[in-house]
Amino acid sequence: MSKDNSSEFESEIYATVNTIIKLFSEFQQGNLKDTFFQRSIRNAMDNLIRINIKINEKNLDLSELLEKMNFTQQYHYAISTINEASSLEFVNTPFPKSVSSSLLKIPGISSEITSSFITLMDAIKLYEYDNYDLIQGLFQDLKENLEKFPGLEAIKRNIVQNYNNFINNKGKIAHSTQLRNEFVDEIYKVYKEFQQKLNLDG
Repeated sequence: MSKDNSSEFESEIYATVNTIIKLFSEFQQGNLKDTFFQRSIRNAMDNLIRINIKINEKNLDLSELLEKMNFTQQYHYAISTINEASSLEFVNTPFPKSVSSSLLKIPGISSEITSSFITLMDAIKLYEYDNYDLIQGLFQDLKENLEKFPGLEAIKRNIVQNYNNFINNKGKIAHSTQLRNEFVDEIYKVYKEFQQKLNLDG
């Protein structure tokens, strides 16, 4: 692994991992309120997601980078800490479940979500009554894939809204190429939000 390619991530990983560990320690000691803890650790979690995506985009190996930093144990402790935080009972905005699994599988899950978006948009372009059940299933697949990935609650809400719009206007959409194209445009906007969230579009 090239030092020039990897060094830019080392300080980010070090700072983010230590932030997560420190936040959870302070929360367990009763020094942080629920709302501040949730907001702060979500921000740290989002940072960790972005780092993972950038590392993947650079075709670098996270495990090699952590080994080079002698930081593997601390990283995985931070992941388990986030997962433990996700199991806590909060009054509002609970953490996504199985966060640690999601973080360790980010590249694969992001590919699944991308595939789900594209397949759904292609199916809607060809929508007629005889493939209505197919499109319902594709919406469900996309929602389930979004649930696997932490930090995408707003994206999921937009997809649910689009799904409800599709159900309410399925007849009109089936008979109008223009409406189908407009509906695909709306899904594409959400897809671009997903890309921007993960810094995948440059």
